[in-house]
Amino acid sequence: ADAFAELGRLHMLNYERDPAVEAADTAAEIGERLGLTETRTNARITAATARYQAGDRSGLDELYAIVEFSRAGQLLALPRATQNLAYAVREEGDWLRSDALLSAAPARTASGQTLTTSYSGEAMRAWFEGDFGRLLAAAEAFVH
Repeated sequence: ADAFAELGRLHMLNYERDPAVEAADTAAEIGERLGLTETRTNARITAATARYQAGDRSGLDELYAIVEFSRAGQLLALPRATQNLAYAVREEGDWLRSDALLSAAPARTASGQTLTTSYSGEAMRAWFEGDFGRLLAAAEAFVH
């Protein structure tokens, strides 16, 4: 289950929607059969994020549901679910709500189950402010 979850995450990070969703769905099915709630939830996060990245609005709805599920169950997946939801909300142009989600998110643990996507907040602010010179500088610094 973990191997399929990681494979799904790898495909998601490469913007390969169909392989990401397929691997993540397989991980979620195995996790469900074995009662591995964290693995199943992390796989659902990957599938929902991949769908959203590919333009499927159902991914955003699923991320909201996963955050609530993770919060209710006090899952280790909550920081990752919250960060991915915040990323999607930011992509939708709601910078304030994205920041609020990140501010309210629980601290990450040292567990590998809470690996999250990353981005440059400075580059995003520059994008939304229309300062493309600053955007390019921030993106370059982030890459390095």
